[in-house]
Amino acid sequence: MEIAIPWREIGGRPAAGSSRRANLCRQRRAVPELSCWSTTVSGFIEPARFGVWSF
Repeated sequence: MEIAIPWREIGGRPAAGSSRRANLCRQRRAVPELSCWSTTVSGFIEPARFGVWSF
């Protein structure tokens, strides 16, 4: 999978050596199914459980 991140829309490109917490999630409604790159417990919005992206 490949994605494009609109850095300009979210404050600019991260500096080399910095890190950001993030998660990638999806929901299929036809078949009740949720999946995340970094596991969450009670929903998609759990920043403390997000993975770390290093730049």
